[in-house]
Amino acid sequence: MPTQPTSIAFVPPGSLRVTTDLLLAFALMLLGAMVVLGWLLHVPMMVEIKTGLVPMVFNTGLCFFLSGAAIAAVKLPPQMARTARGVIALALVLLCGASLIEFMVDRSFGIDLAFLHEWYNYGNTRPGRMAPNTALGFIAIGAVLWLSDRVTSHPRAIGVVLLTFAVLAIGLTGLVGYMLAPDLLFGWARSARMALHTASGMIVAGIALWLAWSRSSWYLSRVYFREDEKIRFLGAAILGVVTLTVGLVGFVLLQNSLEYALENDLQTVVRNRGPWFHLAVEQLDRRVHTAVRLSGLDTAARARLDGDGVALQQTFAQRATRLLDDGFQGIALRRSTGLIVQRIGTINDTVPLRAALDQDRTELLWDGVMLLRSHLAVIGADGVPAELLIDQPVEQLEQTLFNAKRIGSTGEIGACVGNGATLLCFPGSAHRAPFPIPRKSSVGTPLAAEFAVRGETGVIHSVDYRNVNVVAAYGPLAPGFGFVAKQDTVELYAVIRHALGIGTPIILLIAGLGVALLYSQLKPLATGLWASELAASEKEIQMRAIMDAAADGILTTDRHGTIQAINPAAGRIFGYAPDDLKGRAIAQLMPPERHFAHTRAMMRLLRQRTPRFDGVHGIELIGQRRDGSRFPLELTIKEVALTGQRLFVGVLRDISDRKDAEQRLTEQAQFDSLTGLPNRWLFMDRLSTALLRAERAGGAVALMFLDLDGFKAVNDTLGHQAGDELLIQVARRLTAQVRKSDTVARLAGDEFTVVLEKLNDAERDTRAIADKLIAATQTEFLVAGQTVRVTASIGIAIQHGNAAPVAVDALLRTADQQMYAAKHAGKNRYQIAAD
Repeated sequence: MPTQPTSIAFVPPGSLRVTTDLLLAFALMLLGAMVVLGWLLHVPMMVEIKTGLVPMVFNTGLCFFLSGAAIAAVKLPPQMARTARGVIALALVLLCGASLIEFMVDRSFGIDLAFLHEWYNYGNTRPGRMAPNTALGFIAIGAVLWLSDRVTSHPRAIGVVLLTFAVLAIGLTGLVGYMLAPDLLFGWARSARMALHTASGMIVAGIALWLAWSRSSWYLSRVYFREDEKIRFLGAAILGVVTLTVGLVGFVLLQNSLEYALENDLQTVVRNRGPWFHLAVEQLDRRVHTAVRLSGLDTAARARLDGDGVALQQTFAQRATRLLDDGFQGIALRRSTGLIVQRIGTINDTVPLRAALDQDRTELLWDGVMLLRSHLAVIGADGVPAELLIDQPVEQLEQTLFNAKRIGSTGEIGACVGNGATLLCFPGSAHRAPFPIPRKSSVGTPLAAEFAVRGETGVIHSVDYRNVNVVAAYGPLAPGFGFVAKQDTVELYAVIRHALGIGTPIILLIAGLGVALLYSQLKPLATGLWASELAASEKEIQMRAIMDAAADGILTTDRHGTIQAINPAAGRIFGYAPDDLKGRAIAQLMPPERHFAHTRAMMRLLRQRTPRFDGVHGIELIGQRRDGSRFPLELTIKEVALTGQRLFVGVLRDISDRKDAEQRLTEQAQFDSLTGLPNRWLFMDRLSTALLRAERAGGAVALMFLDLDGFKAVNDTLGHQAGDELLIQVARRLTAQVRKSDTVARLAGDEFTVVLEKLNDAERDTRAIADKLIAATQTEFLVAGQTVRVTASIGIAIQHGNAAPVAVDALLRTADQQMYAAKHAGKNRYQIAAD
């Protein structure tokens, strides 16, 4: 057991490697910084991400920034990183612990920084306070950051893993819980709901922590976690998180169904009762007009406007009384100046609440009971307009309009009108007298009645005038007169609460049993896998040792020619470190002009359904080292199929030394060791080939046999070394006088031969070259510090391609004879044999 704390693996500051956990850490820092700046700069989009979402509070953004910075501290030196993570961990635990206590005791300690949130009213009854599950998540993050640098025992290692999965679980359940809306479900304050981007950030933080400590020394060393334990533990933890999340998703779907059904019910009430209300008012108003006309009250009213006699008063009263007998409550004749001419029954000029309907021809009133007042225009003989005011009780309309039985025990239906800074509502299903309500809720959002009074139609989830969470549908009944049907969400979600009460223990039980069963069932499998891994690891170590010790290069490529593995010998052959070649295309180890041919050969090979190479040996190729130099190599290929993948194993050997040796042997066998000219064997081969070409093409070949005049005297007087030096100089001069396509060879001693091809005029061209050769030998030679003179006697034989074929020996013999003829003729000349 180690006695010193282990820490997350350190990446040198100069390293360019950017790991996934670093990218996630930077994403957390960016998210946190954006939210913090959003509150400071008063930019709603930066804190909401999308309009309508619950915003992330300032402290949550700050905690995300600190969490990302702590994870990114891996770039710092180990001790500095450990200190930074410890300080940040402590800050997270203290800040979020205090926030959690605030929520539990429902008191503010001032850490919410409410003053930073006052500019934006987003419906939080506790501005700036993070959700309790958010606080728990950051406490878990802080604990992971502190423990991961101080793992000195198995329980601490278990704690790091469990807390990391707790962060993931909080993020996942928060993501689902956002849709489940716990603040509406249980009637909590709106701050209880984790923001959608907070839940997403929590998931990212959990993954980043996982990736960070999964590379730590305590985790990789297997001191506290063997691989089989990791499989069992992580598998069980993942199953638990997934089970809980899926269970919550089921409740979310149920909640969505209930919300949809209630919204439809409430909107149906609003849609149906509005037209019904207008139809009922129209019928009641028509009843008034009919009663007035049949009773003659309209005629009596006009007469009453024209005079003030007792008879006229009695006539008006008699006819109005008939309407009172029919159920009307009160009738009044009023001039345009507001003066009441005559009043019959109970009719008040001032009432607690009234709403104008149908372009002011009718009004809905409350005067202890709900009344409908009809305004009938009357014009007297003087032409001055007046009106009849007729009130009739509308108890049936009231009962039907405000009937809330369909929308539950907490359902409420109301109708309101504007009243300055407030709204004034008719008594309805929950009130016996008119009551005022504010235009906005306690969280600053407009009430449903406010939207209705504005003439808008829709449905909202919000708090009402009682500061209770409701679902409300709204719509206008008349200009400035709105209608609202709502239900408390506590009643709406009663089914879900009941289901949660029953289902949550079941889900937890299933998750626990599943985790326990998976953990137990994975044990033999994981143990077997661990044993197999150990055996495979030992074999891999042995194989790696063999590969590393091998003198030949060994590499493996996939079907695309990408190098998968390479041993040190192969790296040395090509001038690379083995790790530099992994992942590269094998074509990069060849000269550029061979890349296309290699690719085409690989494509042709891969079209074969079965392995084609089965230990093909001795393939010779040209390789290219890192410095660009080229060299010959020998390749042996073995094609294997592994887990459905075609792999190619190549054994490489640098054969530069062997090729050099072969070249030296070839030169020794075909070239004169003194002058470097072709020897007799190579000369005979080239002459034979030249004769065949001439025969096919119809050209001519000239053979010159050259012998030095006076060479023996030089050899005898100056020594053999001087003679050899003279032969070397003669060879250079002869080679300089002929074309590259011609052959100059040394047969023996001072005997040289020249083969000429591609002659336009065979005899003329041959004579010209013979003159040049003789002139070249006539110039003095500097040998052993002395000048010497030699000449050349040349015999020439010409073979035309259209002539009868002649043997090589015969042609050589002819040229030899001509050389002797030239010597007998006086030397320093040439002699051509007739064709």
